[in-house]
Parts: sequence; structure tokens; C-alpha cells
Amino acid sequence: MPSASDSWMASLIAGHGHDGGGSGVIGIAPRSRILSIRVIPDRTDPHYGAYAREPEGTIQRSLAAGIDYAVRHGARVISMSIGYGAPSGVVEAALLNANAHGVVVIASAGNSGGPSDAGYSDMAPDSFPAEYPGVISVAAVDDNGDVASFSSDNLSVQLAAPGVSVPAQGRDGQYWLVSGTSPACALVAGVAALIRSRYPGLAPDLVVSALITTTTDRPREGYDNEEGFGIVNAAAALAKAGQLADGRADVTSISLAYRFGGGPAAVGSAPVRPRGPGPLILFALLALASLVLIGVAGARLTTLRRSSW
Repeated sequence: MPSASDSWMASLIAGHGHDGGGSGVIGIAPRSRILSIRVIPDRTDPHYGAYAREPEGTIQRSLAAGIDYAVRHGARVISMSIGYGAPSGVVEAALLNANAHGVVVIASAGNSGGPSDAGYSDMAPDSFPAEYPGVISVAAVDDNGDVASFSSDNLSVQLAAPGVSVPAQGRDGQYWLVSGTSPACALVAGVAALIRSRYPGLAPDLVVSALITTTTDRPREGYDNEEGFGIVNAAAALAKAGQLADGRADVTSISLAYRFGGGPAAVGSAPVRPRGPGPLILFALLALASLVLIGVAGARLTTLRRSSW
């Protein structure tokens, strides 16, 4: 049976409602299929106490095994609403294998807050798997588009999505308002699933490009460590994915003179004046004289060596 949090996240990704969609939760990609893989038990599970006492290495190996299982069973998008404070070689290897198999991987950025909220001097502590290369790390915003106070502020963040009081359905059939970077992660995973369902052959890096180049509320400088490149926009990301799938390159209005270092106008004058034939002839004579001297010295060296035998 999936955990309570698994059910919440699954409903955000693939919920299809009831009564023909007239009630209930409609997810971002309602026709996608969910493969639920448990790597963390609920606190109410009978053996949670044993899990809580396990070494972190054992717990991380469970996560790696879950990722490998998902890849073997054909997952195209992996959503991980989890976080650990330390990296793991086996998990990173599993993620590299997932990427090699064309899987898009998304993780929650963490709920440690930013420096002003959690008392950190710089940024929130790293959270894995969000910190691993190739993983899309997702922060949380509220319904006004403001970054949630609990959302981790660090350089792993690439995107933001709603994560405050998000309606979701639990395994008990009840509806809940859930908060955290976990629901934000699930919503971005739903957009990725939507893209993958429409363009199944689109490479993971192009899916990522479609997601991060079409955001709304983009930071003034283009990026910041609170909401990354901005808030995910499902419709725009899907349209961009269509352009990328068709191989249509964006046309820019930048003139050629401003590309590749400024064009011909930016090339400076030669550092020395062009040489005439006179210096070239003198250089050739000097080179010939040097070869003659080297030949004489070589003969003398051979004579000395032979006389010593």
C-alpha cells in the first residue's frame, strides 16, 4: 500500500477525479501511470522503529535500489519528494544510470528554509537527491507567487511550483491541504510527465530546457537561489517541448556583429608589421649555417666516441 504522502503526490501528478472529472483532484497529467516505490516507511508503519535505527548507508542503498527498479520497469519520469543531508555514491550511480536511460529526475529542494528563516549565515543546507547533477530541484511558492518561508534557499534550486496548502487526495479517500517542497516537486513531475506523454522521444536535457525557459515570475537577474529560473508554466513548457521536438531553433534578433566576440570590427591590428623578403632570406641563411655547425659537431662527437672504444 502506498504511504499517505505517496498518495498525496500521486494525486497531484495523475489524479483523474470522480464522476467523469466533475469532482475530486485532477492532476497535471491525469492519463499518466504511477509506479509507487516505497523507500521510506510511514511513522505509523509497524517496523518504522527499525528503519529509524538503520545506518544512513543502508537507507541510501534503499533509495538507489528504488531508482534502479523504476528504470528497469520503464519509468520515464522519477519524482522524489525526499531529502537527505549527505550524498551517496550508490545513489549518484543510480541517477547516472537513470539519465543514461533517458529518465527525467525531479526532487524537492528541502524544507529547511532560507538564511533569514532558519538562522543560516549563507544558504540552507544541501539536500540530496536535489543536489545531484542532472536532478531538477524544486522550491515552493504560495498562491501569490512568493517563496514559501520553509522552502530551502540554495544553489540546487532550478524551478519553483505551488507548495503551500495544495489540495490533494490521501489514501484514506479524504482531501488534504498539503504544504512543502514535496507537492511542488510532484507538480513539476506532472508537467514533465505531460511533456513525455506528448513527446516520448524528447531527451531529458530538452525536457529540462522546456521547463526552465518558459517560467513565469522569472527573477530579475534571470536566476536566484530561492526560486531558480522561476515558477513552472505547464502550457508554455509543453509548447516549447513541441518546438524542441520538431528541431526548430529559436531565431534571435541579435545582429552578427554582436556575436562571437564582436565580429570583424572587434579584431585588433596585427601585433607586428608584415615582414618583407629581406628578413626571410637572412633567416634562411642563418638556419643553413646552424645546420652545418650541428653536422660538424656531430661528426666530432662520433670520432671522440669511437676513439674511446
